[in-house]
Amino acid sequence: MPGDSQATVVQSCAICGARFQVYASVREALCPTCGATNQIGARPVPAARPVQARMPAARPQARPQVRPIVVVQESSAQGWLVLLMLAIMVGGGISAFIFRDRIWPKAEKPLKAPEEVVTMPPVDFDREYRLARMKLLDGDKETALQAAKSFRELDGPAIAQPMRNWVTFHAGLANLIAGNADGAEERFRKLGERASSKEASDPKLAAFFARSAELGSTSDAVPVSAGEGLNRKNYEAMGLLLYGLKNWSLGKIEEATALLSEFTKATPEGEDEWVDEYKPLAGGLVSDREQWLTASKAYADSKGSPDKLTAALDTVRSARRQLQSKQFTAEVTKMETELADAVAAHEAAQAKMLAEREAAEATGIVELKTKTDALAKEFRFAEALAAAQQGKFTTERRQAEHKLIQKRMGSLVRFQRNLAADLALIGYREGVTRADGKIVPGDVRAANEATVGTVPWKEVSVDWLTKVASGFIAATSRLDYKSDRQFDLGIFLLLNGKMKEADAWITKAGDIKYEYVDAAMALFELPPEKTKK
Repeated sequence: MPGDSQATVVQSCAICGARFQVYASVREALCPTCGATNQIGARPVPAARPVQARMPAARPQARPQVRPIVVVQESSAQGWLVLLMLAIMVGGGISAFIFRDRIWPKAEKPLKAPEEVVTMPPVDFDREYRLARMKLLDGDKETALQAAKSFRELDGPAIAQPMRNWVTFHAGLANLIAGNADGAEERFRKLGERASSKEASDPKLAAFFARSAELGSTSDAVPVSAGEGLNRKNYEAMGLLLYGLKNWSLGKIEEATALLSEFTKATPEGEDEWVDEYKPLAGGLVSDREQWLTASKAYADSKGSPDKLTAALDTVRSARRQLQSKQFTAEVTKMETELADAVAAHEAAQAKMLAEREAAEATGIVELKTKTDALAKEFRFAEALAAAQQGKFTTERRQAEHKLIQKRMGSLVRFQRNLAADLALIGYREGVTRADGKIVPGDVRAANEATVGTVPWKEVSVDWLTKVASGFIAATSRLDYKSDRQFDLGIFLLLNGKMKEADAWITKAGDIKYEYVDAAMALFELPPEKTKK
């Protein structure tokens, strides 16, 4: 403590040997140099003189231990030097830690391009490459996208040249087929970065890759003339495929078709025969172009020609089913939709017009039947036939009915004329029986469209006419004449409501000429049980 007159002693550190001055009354003291604890026991000596350490004297009573006040005397310079060095070391360590990145900079790892991640070729590169090519050759956009991914994964520095360039080339092709123009341009740019330097051993192949990279990495269409210098008998023909696909992806269909057509005509030889495997890709697009042209022509020709709509729709629909390109499929599908709508609208209009016409002609056919039947009931068969021939109908159903009416009236006219001819030729001696049962005596040898003998047709008994006609039929030897007259008599009886007798005579006529059975059923709607034998 400041002002304390207690005696001091000089003590040597038992550890480091440093000498230091302490109060004589303390039992222990810390070395100011190394911090070791020392036992104090020497006699007090004047502070001004150096003394040797002594063992502490025994004291009769215990005194409280007090932390010594160290007074550096002879070793003070050495202690301060040690402390200074320790401070310098600690400060240097702290500074080194804080500025460690500047003193010892970390080595930076070189950045690698995405494809450079592959440092070793796949275990079975040939198999993976073949599978990727199969996906590309499938021609479908989805599988082409998968192929592009596969080729990119195969593309690494461990792949020997020129195979690596072919892998990159195929990745570009796959992206074009998949419709990924940006991906294709990126791959061909990558090809261009190494094509000129990696193939020095084969200048022609290097030039081919360089030219492919140049034209494939731009967003411009490739002129058809670019394919003129390519060798059609080796791998250079693949340039035609590349240029064609490039133009196709840009919508330059005319230029693309010209280049793709040239590719399909290529004749690669020897080790380059693998190029032939890619021809279906080009052939499919060329075929799509032809189908599109066929559909477009049919579509254009149908404009303003309702009668051509259905045929055009069939042509366009057939073309659409054969298309592979989405670009053409979308366009042809649009044509098909428009034509289908046009056909449906035309058919609806036709159906409406037909319904209106059918309604009008249905009324007309009923009126014609009524008129002809009325004339026939009065035995004015010639007039009934003339009336039947005057009608005009356009619907299929009414035209068929019109013909049946004409055939019916024609059969009645034939019945009347044949009976008149037989009476004139053979005659009938028992007179004419009238409808009221009275007999007009005399030999009947004349008949015409108005009268039988002297009796008007409408006043003659139907039974008498049937009796006379059946007699003449029995006397006819020619079967064809007989069947005609049997049928005509049956029609006459149907007109007069004698269904049973009519059926018998028509059956006889059908036994000779089978067509008379069907004719009678159609003309007069005979009962269903009247079927073919």
